[in-house]
Amino acid sequence: MSNRRTREKRPRISTSPAAPAAAGETSPEESVGDDAASPSAWPDWLAPVEPGWIRLQSVLRQGDRLLDPLHLPAFPPRAERLLGANGFLWLVFLTILPIIYVGFDMTVMVSGFGLPKNLYPWVDNDYWWHLAAGDYIIDERSMPSPDPWLYTYDGKFVAHEWLGEVFLSVTDRLGGYQTGIAATVIIAALGFYALIAAMHRYGLSYRACTLFTLIWMGVFLRPGVFAVRPQMWTFSFYALLFLFLALYQTGRWKHLWVLVPFFLIWWNVHLSAVIGVLAFGVFGLDQLIRRKPIKHLMIVGVLSLAGMVVNPFGIDYVEQILRFGGRPAIWNERIFEWLPPDFSQRHNVWFALALPLVVPAIWQILRGRVWPGAMVLFLFYQAWTSVRFVSVAILFAMIFVAWLVWQHRQDSEHAWVAEPRAARPPLWGLAVPAALATALVLFVATTYDYSQFRENPVAWGYPVEAASIYEENFADRRLFNTYDWGGYLDYRFRGDPEIFIDGRADTYPNTLTAQYFHMVDGDNGWDVMMNQWNVDVIIVRPIDGLARVAMSHPDWELVFEDDYSLMFVRRALAESIES
Repeated sequence: MSNRRTREKRPRISTSPAAPAAAGETSPEESVGDDAASPSAWPDWLAPVEPGWIRLQSVLRQGDRLLDPLHLPAFPPRAERLLGANGFLWLVFLTILPIIYVGFDMTVMVSGFGLPKNLYPWVDNDYWWHLAAGDYIIDERSMPSPDPWLYTYDGKFVAHEWLGEVFLSVTDRLGGYQTGIAATVIIAALGFYALIAAMHRYGLSYRACTLFTLIWMGVFLRPGVFAVRPQMWTFSFYALLFLFLALYQTGRWKHLWVLVPFFLIWWNVHLSAVIGVLAFGVFGLDQLIRRKPIKHLMIVGVLSLAGMVVNPFGIDYVEQILRFGGRPAIWNERIFEWLPPDFSQRHNVWFALALPLVVPAIWQILRGRVWPGAMVLFLFYQAWTSVRFVSVAILFAMIFVAWLVWQHRQDSEHAWVAEPRAARPPLWGLAVPAALATALVLFVATTYDYSQFRENPVAWGYPVEAASIYEENFADRRLFNTYDWGGYLDYRFRGDPEIFIDGRADTYPNTLTAQYFHMVDGDNGWDVMMNQWNVDVIIVRPIDGLARVAMSHPDWELVFEDDYSLMFVRRALAESIES
């Protein structure tokens, strides 16, 4: 096998008639790619803009050629086998990276954020109510609607993550929280492998895949990303979608019928499927612009979209999607996962490194190629306004980088192509490092004193003792609690007693959310609202404004305090308990 890079010369494909070019038009020799503008393809009503569009394409093609010399020199022959563009060493790295990163992130890793070393990885706020919902569905054999957990809301609850919640409940019954962690690591790793396969199918070398993984893995390692909850599992759905589309666009697959059952499952695991369907729609539009046959894609798209109503709630999913789309400003102002990214925090630096991709995205859209550049722009905007979308935006950024390599090779006869490996390594060649990485994670996770890899998660940061005192002494009294702790209390109390609020802001009225923040901040009139809701017990954090004003209020008395929580009860109630 030769170890030199090779240049593949490709014939330039023109969709223009084989005739001399008229003034202002491109000749077949100048037309590049299978989607070049064709004078005969323009409808009459667009004729006035045709010359300007063709001139723009001619200018943009010059930019395409700037990428031709961008490649690394060859290594010596022996080093090439390990370190070349598709060397074996990069495959080993790509095999173990998700296992190491996700495994440690969820079990032992809290360093890097200025936290003491005797703290456990944070159990996601929403993990608790997702588990409570899954348990309810299995135990009651029905959906938790009307809402069973809040006394402030007794309306309809559309559990759009019901299938993921049932899966979560099953893992918990099999082996507790540690089984949920193991399942999440497996799902994340498989999704990562699908993403790499999609990037490689578009022509990105394994060395380049490793580089971009190292650059952007910091996005996924920030607090609250990889967690035992259905939303995190959907990252693997995105990766599989990219792989299916890459196989289709590069000619490996002729049909995409697999997307119909794929989206049916996705719709019932999480409503992020709406972004997946939107991405598929953009892909179909791109194929239409390129004048490719789209009848098959239209049928698949309609069936995939129809899967949205094949669920226990039917058409209610549509209302839920619209609710997310019309989210109130208070979500972006006060709820953590809806806040805009703070670039003073170093984990957001990795997202900032992706922002320059806006330029090639716009560039390619001006070339008439909307996939995947349009989705990159859309999700970068969403991520700019809410950290909830940062990880999804990076997934699209990674596939966009790979797609750019593929598209450049369609456009330029001088595009550099790395010589492939002589043969694929045997399966054991990658199974061994994967097994060693898994063994390392398990060893550390099971021997480290401050590991979350256990049947019952350590709920540090949650009001564990305060909740016990409440259950023992005040369970018949209404409780006001913080938003972040609502999911934990849902799971702890199982709806008996009910609580004030939890992390499902998309479920209850926005007026309740606004009223909650008015009360938890201790703004004027908070005590009147407590009376209106007949609240007798308050459990809040020391940092909440309500903790400060309740401390000096004549109607309330502090009865418990620890590092995480403060508990106040009505003074008359406290006196009756003491007597």
